This record gives sequence, structure tokens and C-alpha cells, in this order.
Amino acid sequence: MTNDLSGIFDEIIRAAPSLHHAGTFSSRTFEAIIRHASHGEIVLSAETGSGASTLLFSHLSKRHTVFALDDGTDSIRAVQNSPFLRPGVVTFIEGPTQVTLPTHRFEGKLQLALIDGPHAYPFPEMEYYYVYEHLDEGALLILDDIHIRSINNLFEFLRADDMFALTDVVETTAFFRRTDAPTFPRLGDGWWLQGYNRRDFEVAPVTPGTSDGLERTDTVAAFYVDELGPVKNPGRRPFVSVPASKPLLIAGWAIDQQHQRPAAWIEMVLDGHPYRTDIRVPRGDVATAHGHFQYLRCGFRALLPEDRLAPGSHSLVLRIVLCGGRTYYEAAAISLLAQ
Repeated sequence: MTNDLSGIFDEIIRAAPSLHHAGTFSSRTFEAIIRHASHGEIVLSAETGSGASTLLFSHLSKRHTVFALDDGTDSIRAVQNSPFLRPGVVTFIEGPTQVTLPTHRFEGKLQLALIDGPHAYPFPEMEYYYVYEHLDEGALLILDDIHIRSINNLFEFLRADDMFALTDVVETTAFFRRTDAPTFPRLGDGWWLQGYNRRDFEVAPVTPGTSDGLERTDTVAAFYVDELGPVKNPGRRPFVSVPASKPLLIAGWAIDQQHQRPAAWIEMVLDGHPYRTDIRVPRGDVATAHGHFQYLRCGFRALLPEDRLAPGSHSLVLRIVLCGGRTYYEAAAISLLAQ
């Protein structure tokens, strides 16, 4: 960055609070935008919403398109009248993005996009829908206000999606890079291919457990183990035969009936070694049986590490950590025979 540009950016950051009556980025977030946007050449860029970021992009990009609605906030007029707007770079497309984005035709691939338009559901997703296929490989995608639930939904989707890599979060602004993964077909379905959906049905990794620091309760928690290794419904057997020296699948469900929620998480204690796995697998059968939709995501599927299953006898204990993560119910031990 040249000294001249550095001075301009400093002036833009100082002027930012007066440009947008609805709020603006902090100086720390502006510095992060400059840092990430300066990593490569930006020929085409776009943003939803207008403000000091528009002034920044007018110096970082060769051609920048803004989709915004002034709506009494001066988000457009104040920017257009600013002495820091580089002339001839920015095109303002005024109106609700719900109307302007679907009919716009981008001139080429975008190297940068900022989603910061209307925050009500489902409009952040709508803006993403009309922008994502135009992002170049390596493009910077910035998502602002991820602390708002309707936008956090999109943030979580992007975190899990193969097309994007989360590179930074500064305060309430997230920075993603477009990967080389194929572009998801805009007119297709294939929901099961998207990481945000796929992860709920995949076997989850285990992490070291921590329930020894929680209070044990004698109140019985409702749970069931559907699969233990190759064995279905293993609960009624005196012992369960499992393959030795191989990862051990354990799958089932657990709920906290007192709070009418799924259990907080599950700990599997194998020979005294606790492993934690999340509760997140959809179990419509359990929700239906208990007559409560809140139990929908009460399932778990996890793999216990193979190095803990040497040939011989083992003991497996399930601890169902209840809602709030302060207490747990410990189920009876299951005897395993690895062979």
C-alpha cells in the first residue's frame, strides 16, 4: 500500500461514522477489510449496502457495483458527495436488493463481494444466491453482522460449505475465500452434497471428555443405543462382540425430558477414557414418538478410536449430559469383547 493510499484510508476510517446513520464498521474491521482486500488484484467487486466500505472499495477495485437503498440513512448520498470517493469507479444501483439483484447482469467474475444489505430473513440468503456463482476462485467474500441470527444462519452455512474457507472473523464481520470447489448449480438441488446439510448425517469426530467436573444425577435420562459396531440394538445383550483394533461406531439418541430438549452432548467412557460427541443428528422418529418437535436433532453418531480396542474385554459407559451442561446421567456399563 502506498503512503498516499494509506492516508486516504485513514481519512475514510475517520469519516465513517458520519456517512451512514444506520451504523458502520469499526476502525479495526476497516483495517481487516483493507488487509484482506489488498492480497490480490480486484478488477470487479460488488456490495449490498453502502457506506464507508464503498469509499474503500473505490480505491481497492477497478470497477465496483453498489446495490443499496438510501431510505433516509444517507447511505448513498453521503458516499456520492464524499471527497474520498474515487471518481469513475463506482456504479450505484439504487433500490431494494430484492428487486435489483435478480435482474442484474455482472460483467465478469467478482474478486470481492460484501453482503451487508437487508438483514431480515430470508434476504441475506437471497443476496448470497444472486452473488455466489459470480465469485472468482480466490475471491474474498465478506459477511457483516454475523451476530444477528438471520445472518448467522448464512455464516454457519458458509463455514461448512466446500466452496468457502473461513479466513478471519473480526468483531461481527466474517471473511471467506472462494476455494477451487465446483460451483453449486444455482438451479439444482443436491442438498445432501452441501456440507451444512451433510455434516448432520456424517459420523462425528470425538474429543476428550470433561464430564468428571459435572454433577452426577440419579434422574434417569431417556436414551437409546441403536448401533454399536456391527450390532444393532445391543442393549439387551450380556456382552457385545466388536472388531478389535478398529474404530468403533456408536449411534443412538438422548433427550432431556425435564427441559424438553435434546441432551447437551454424550460422553462415551471406554475403559475409563472419556470421549465427547455432539448431539445433532436428525431423529424424526424420536420426535414423533415423544410428541415434541424440539427433540428433532437428538441423535448422535460417533467413532471411538481404534487404538483403544485391543483384543480382549472392555467396558463402555455412556454419560448423558443434560441441557445446560451442568449435570449428567450415567448409564449402566456395556461389556465389549473385541476380537
